[in-house]
Amino acid sequence: MLIAIALFVVGFAISLTARVFVLVPVCAFVVIGFLTAWCILGELDGFRVAVLIGYIFALNTGYVVGAAVGQGASSS
Repeated sequence: MLIAIALFVVGFAISLTARVFVLVPVCAFVVIGFLTAWCILGELDGFRVAVLIGYIFALNTGYVVGAAVGQGASSS
């Protein structure tokens, strides 16, 4: 849960400082990093894949919320 919250905050921060093109390599880094770690530890299973999908959703949701907040601030 703490990792998902941290990824949400990272997505939010990316949306305020950069374009969506920065989010794609960050998502790739998260996927490759977690998959590599879980493969090395021998813990890769269906549950971990579901957790990884949740992590990516948290990162993307943070970006969308931040973009909406940033858009609202710039229009007023």
